[in-house]
Amino acid sequence: MKLDELKRLADEATPGPWEHMHYSVWVAEGGGDKIKTDDGRLGVKGEVCTTFTTTAMKQNFPFIVASRTAVPELVRRLMRLRELDAMEELTPREEQERYELIWSDLP
Repeated sequence: MKLDELKRLADEATPGPWEHMHYSVWVAEGGGDKIKTDDGRLGVKGEVCTTFTTTAMKQNFPFIVASRTAVPELVRRLMRLRELDAMEELTPREEQERYELIWSDLP
């Protein structure tokens, strides 16, 4: 998948951050459309479909929730690293920014 496509998908997704509760995925308060209903139905952008909870789903929900915030940040960092990489020479400030983009933890 191309980075621009991943960015587009993240931009079009229900806003985050999301949170994980009772093996369900919720959009944070004020974040837009809820994507999980109390009765176990999963809805994306207003459309609701039936779902069920399995052990695999319980294990996957925390990753899905974390990805909503992490993926846009990773895309931003990678795009900026590509910009820095395209420069012929980096200033000390740009070198420091490059180091932090690679080695700092995600918020």
